[in-house]
Amino acid sequence: MTGPQARPARQPAGAGDDGQLTILLIGLLVLVLMVLALGWDVGNWLIGRRALNDAADGAAIAAASDLDRERFYSTAGGDVRLASARATRTVADYAELSGIDGMAASAEVDVDPDGRARVTVRATAPAATTFLHFVGLVAPEMDAEAAASVERAAPG
Repeated sequence: MTGPQARPARQPAGAGDDGQLTILLIGLLVLVLMVLALGWDVGNWLIGRRALNDAADGAAIAAASDLDRERFYSTAGGDVRLASARATRTVADYAELSGIDGMAASAEVDVDPDGRARVTVRATAPAATTFLHFVGLVAPEMDAEAAASVERAAPG
């Protein structure tokens, strides 16, 4: 058929969709990588928080073992008291040697009327994130609290 009423040639299905599948696949790949990056940072945050909790526990136990030795030995073990200044210094040293970047720890020493001492350690550290910084987000600061007690056990 030639002339004014000629029909246009039929195009195969999908012929005008060149490149759309590639764009969709690239978008899906970017989305998957973003989810993996978020999972990586959340995992690092959880591991860092567990390490901070362990460090706070260790600092509390180390500080609780700082007894006033002179008083302890002069009373033949009858008076068990905590050396508060030394315990506070021990917590600061423990935080410095913990290996956790930016860890800050504080100690609070309480002695009840029965003579039992309790050391409470509060520790904080910045969360280590890698990929969240690229999108301008920062994970919340990690914090931990641990306590240890010192008391004289009954003999035998």
